Amino acid sequence: MRRISVVCAALCLSLAVESRGAAVEVQAFFGKEALPFSWVSGVFRDGNDVWVGTKNGTRIYSLAGQAWRTPPPGFQGNTVTGLARFGGSLYVATDAGLNIGGPAGWKAMGRIANAVASDGDLAASENTLWMAARTMTGGLLQFDGTGWKLLSRGEGTGVMSNITRLSVWNEELWAGTTNNGIYLFKSGKWTVIGPEDGLPGLWITSLAGTDDGMYAGSPDGLGFFNGNRWRVYRVADGLPSNKVSALKVYKNRVVIGTFDRGISIFDGRRFQNIGRAEGLSDERVESIEVVEDVVWVGTINGLSLVRIP
Repeated sequence: MRRISVVCAALCLSLAVESRGAAVEVQAFFGKEALPFSWVSGVFRDGNDVWVGTKNGTRIYSLAGQAWRTPPPGFQGNTVTGLARFGGSLYVATDAGLNIGGPAGWKAMGRIANAVASDGDLAASENTLWMAARTMTGGLLQFDGTGWKLLSRGEGTGVMSNITRLSVWNEELWAGTTNNGIYLFKSGKWTVIGPEDGLPGLWITSLAGTDDGMYAGSPDGLGFFNGNRWRVYRVADGLPSNKVSALKVYKNRVVIGTFDRGISIFDGRRFQNIGRAEGLSDERVESIEVVEDVVWVGTINGLSLVRIP
């Protein structure tokens, strides 16, 4: 087994345990000196900064300075829900709207193209910034560097306010939804992908593209599309839980967060499962980010850092 180090947010204890033959070093962090609240809802990297959103405020960790700080003046919102760089600016979505940071400072947009721009997920391609405003009066927004558009899939389809996650893979836009599977935007056309096409379920919680294909998480298992067909992985295949909550690519492996059984690292053949017994601060995972060789795991009970050589 690989050696795993787990570090959890605001230091309060250190211990070592043995699990499945692997030595696991644990340092548990809790407390307001690190985060304003224990429920970590989003973790996003931007260069030397890692943005950590909680249910009661956001903190930014400087990898260079190894210190926490608060968001800059002009930044609006309590909970960070998405982050992307596009056109020389940093875009950070929150519960209050879309924050845009550039040389002149920060500005916030509460409404964009008649949509309430809160609780957004962001994804950027070379020429387009995409934002899914995840509210009943939101929808899928497209920014080309000059102006925003609120999109639909065609006449009579309405705005796409049911999108959960966005991912750009091979210059295609993949949009997971709460009840329609995946909306795929390719070559200017929309396609709907559902269980009849091989998805594990209609509710897609997360998406992650690798060199080999696209992963889609759902409460009914993990789907993988290799460019030709879908395959579904569940507990019987090695997943710790069928209830997948978050996905992130790590060295062409995928880190899988679950709603109730921690995380798993999948290399295409084997699942390496990591839960409370291995040192995670909680087994309900809300968000995952990767910084070099460290996986930052946001849970409802703190932030855990998992180092895997």
